[in-house]
Amino acid sequence: MRDFIETFELAARIALFILSISVGVVVLLAGTKQALAASLRGDSVIAGEHIRLGDIFENTKNADYVLGPAPQPGKEMVLNAKTLYRIASSLNVDWNPSSSMDQIILRREAAVIPSAEITSALEQNVRKSGVDTSFSIAYISAPEDIILPAGEDETVEVSAFNFNPQNDFFTAVVVSPSAKNPLKRINVSGRVERLIAVPVLKNSLKNGDVIGSLDIDFIEL
Repeated sequence: MRDFIETFELAARIALFILSISVGVVVLLAGTKQALAASLRGDSVIAGEHIRLGDIFENTKNADYVLGPAPQPGKEMVLNAKTLYRIASSLNVDWNPSSSMDQIILRREAAVIPSAEITSALEQNVRKSGVDTSFSIAYISAPEDIILPAGEDETVEVSAFNFNPQNDFFTAVVVSPSAKNPLKRINVSGRVERLIAVPVLKNSLKNGDVIGSLDIDFIEL
C-alpha cells in the first residue's frame, strides 16, 4: 500500500511539472478530460445480488458490467483507493484516485424485521396455549433482527411452538417472511414469566396520612 502511495505521489508530481510547462495545452486537454473522465460515486446502496461497474463509477461505459457478488443483505463492503484503481485500470475506466484516502462503501439494501416482531408473534402463541394472565417472555438467547433481501415481505410466522405449562418453558421455530417462503429460519426458546399486579404509592405520604384509592397505583412484576 505504501509503495502504491509513493508511486502515485511521484507520478502526480511529475505530471504537475509537465503541465506547468505547457499551460495552453493543459487548458485544452483539461476540458476534454473533464468531459470524458469517470467520477467515483458516494456511498452506494445495491438492491440486487451483484456489484456492477455503475455502482462504483459515474459517467462510464458498461455501467451494467458485473464485477462480482454483492454483500449479504444489510451488510457492507469497503473498496479502498488501491482496489478502485485496479478496477478502473482493468476495465479501461478513465479514473484515478485523488488520494490514498479515496474509498467507496457499498451497502446491500435489505428488508429488516425488528426482533420485537418475533416477540409479538410468540406472545400470540403463548396466549393460544392457555396463558390468560399478564406475562413477559424471558429468552435463553434473545433473537436478533431478521434481515431479508430488499423487496421481501417484512413479516414473521411461528411454524412450530411447544409450551410446557408446568415450568412455563417454551421452544419455537420462527420463519420469515412466511412458512411457505422460509428464507430465514431461527430456533428460539425461553420461559414465560407470569406477572402479578403489586400496589405502590403514587406519592410520598406523611406519618398518619390516610391512604385512599387515589393514592395507589399498580405495577406488574
